[in-house]
Amino acid sequence: MNRFPAISIITPLYNGERFLPETLASVRAQVFTDWEHILVDDGSTDRSGEMAQVAARADARLRALAACGGNGGVARARNRGLAAASASSRYVIFLDQDDVWTPDALERLFRHLEAHPEACAAFGTARRIDAHGNALPEETLPAVNFVVRQGRVVPSADTRRTFAHLIPMNPIPTPGLCLMRAEAVRAAGGLDPATAPCDDWDLYLRLSLSPDGKGYLDALGGAPLLGWRLHGGNASHDQQTLRRQRRRVYEKFLDRAAPGGAAVAAMARAAMPFGMHDFDAALCRTWGTRALGAGRPAEAARYGLRALRHALAGARLRAQAATG
Repeated sequence: MNRFPAISIITPLYNGERFLPETLASVRAQVFTDWEHILVDDGSTDRSGEMAQVAARADARLRALAACGGNGGVARARNRGLAAASASSRYVIFLDQDDVWTPDALERLFRHLEAHPEACAAFGTARRIDAHGNALPEETLPAVNFVVRQGRVVPSADTRRTFAHLIPMNPIPTPGLCLMRAEAVRAAGGLDPATAPCDDWDLYLRLSLSPDGKGYLDALGGAPLLGWRLHGGNASHDQQTLRRQRRRVYEKFLDRAAPGGAAVAAMARAAMPFGMHDFDAALCRTWGTRALGAGRPAEAARYGLRALRHALAGARLRAQAATG
């Protein structure tokens, strides 16, 4: 075991035996080797916990833990790993059990934060992969870079992301892309289980409100750092839960008593219709246009109807905000 690692990697496990070997292999293949990897089994009913223990016996940099109280959810498992992380770790990153890093992922993130001590975190980009590790079309993963300015959400080209850039929607599709300063994460209170599976976004927002002046995240350019695996079993497919929890995050920051006060509440109010509905409406219109061009009119009509529903819902939210 490395008693003084620079980076703590935390991976919650829940019935992830199918993809876990690839994830572990991508960690072992890192060019940057000064890390510890904490695997937290969150009440799995498959062989995930056993596989973690075997891996930990084979590599002293790994530790296998069990979450308290069975399956408590991803945020609680991440907090369990955070509490167990080495006190010497300067950085922390949460890697999902089914994602895979490129060999230079940690090296690039670490070097950037070492060179930019004013940033609380740095994140890169991902390429989408399917259950078999095959790359999915890049055009279906739109770049997310917006900002609230003068009460409106507008496109942004900024690489330095403040609260105003993060509140329209989460620009980091999976937490394995984001290396954070451990002291900042602990000062922010870790993950909020009430917001899972949007707990990572909620954490980034709270980090951006840090009173020490380091309240922004740096976006790295260049090649993707990670293969973001999309399959039927991961949380990103539960759209109803995601939408409900996204609203919960917005509502946290609509509270004028929350950190940042009235200014933060105003930005959250301006961003909420966009993050809840407008962006999805634009995506549906794009996908509908593509379907129509490909000769699939029925599919195009379905996307058109979804776009209309989102547009109307967004308009209702803006009307409520204007009267509230």
